[in-house]
Amino acid sequence: MDRLEKCSAQSRSVMHWRAFCPFSALAAIGLLGCNGNAVENAVSNEAVTGTAPGGIGDSPPVQTVVAVTCPSADFKEFIKQFANDANLQDAFSSKPVKHKYPYYWKHNSQPGDPANPKWVIDDEPGPARVKYRYDAATDKFVWVSKKLRQGQRWTSIDIDEKPTSYAQLRNFRIHRVSDAQYDVEYDKSDIDTYKLNSGCWYFSQRWEQESIVDCKWPDECRKQREYEASPK
Repeated sequence: MDRLEKCSAQSRSVMHWRAFCPFSALAAIGLLGCNGNAVENAVSNEAVTGTAPGGIGDSPPVQTVVAVTCPSADFKEFIKQFANDANLQDAFSSKPVKHKYPYYWKHNSQPGDPANPKWVIDDEPGPARVKYRYDAATDKFVWVSKKLRQGQRWTSIDIDEKPTSYAQLRNFRIHRVSDAQYDVEYDKSDIDTYKLNSGCWYFSQRWEQESIVDCKWPDECRKQREYEASPK
């Protein structure tokens, strides 16, 4: 998979150089001494609210509360469960998650122009979601075309996906930045950042990159723009 098409959360007024398509109520967080193994030993407790369905003429829907605990203090185990569970993504994401992307996606400017910033950082609207899943049968992460619905738990490729709804992530990497930060690189240039907070990991930023951002102005940038715009 050379490049996945991505839907950007931003409304863009200009043509870009590559193709891309464009709660919970928090419970008190209790430190329980997470040791990175079982859920019952988790550190952070969050509450995810949902609405119980009601029939015609019934009383107003009742809010249900689902207790959510930190899956693991070991980030590599945490991310396997976090990627597959909408309730975990609701509970253990910064509010809001930040979205970092090239400046020219949002503004009518040329990539690489030193007169402008390289990046824009906005708040990500809506519930935080990642678009990779952990498939235990293959012990690999895969990219999927749909975000998790509220309360959804993804199980496996065989159960939850069709042949055309997922793709292998050959470039999936987990990078330890520090004791309190990990970066998940799931495409050649897309990075999700997770930070340690109150004993558990929180999804804090989604960063979409393009190599043309770092082009040498003006000649190299012009050549890259022409190459990206040419029919493939």
